[in-house]
Amino acid sequence: MQPYAAGSEFKIEFWEENGECPALDFLKALQKGSKGEKAAAAKLDRLLQSFASHGKPSGEERCHYLDGKNIVFELKAQRQTQRLVGFYHPCERKVVIFSHGFDKPAGNKGYRPEIERAEAIRNLLLSSD
Repeated sequence: MQPYAAGSEFKIEFWEENGECPALDFLKALQKGSKGEKAAAAKLDRLLQSFASHGKPSGEERCHYLDGKNIVFELKAQRQTQRLVGFYHPCERKVVIFSHGFDKPAGNKGYRPEIERAEAIRNLLLSSD
């Protein structure tokens, strides 16, 4: 795991595997992108810091579950298409893991691949503890 933020409510960590950290790479790419992408990266960073200090952001426009099981959620910059996918660590209290980032799919393509990717990582953590 790659630590990202720590606050009074949660530790925010990014999934890391084989030397790669998809969520952090996604944020860094946004920071180097267009003006809108830079703004999205700054908003996501503020949301991550706030999550660590104050808990899960309220409101569908900032954070909501992607699956019917209330396990995998997305953190999103308002009025932007960029999202980070996360879940609560299955074995460690007060730890939130963000597995990767993505741009909102166009049309009705859905979030199934994003959900499955995060669930696979969560299940890996669950089986290793």
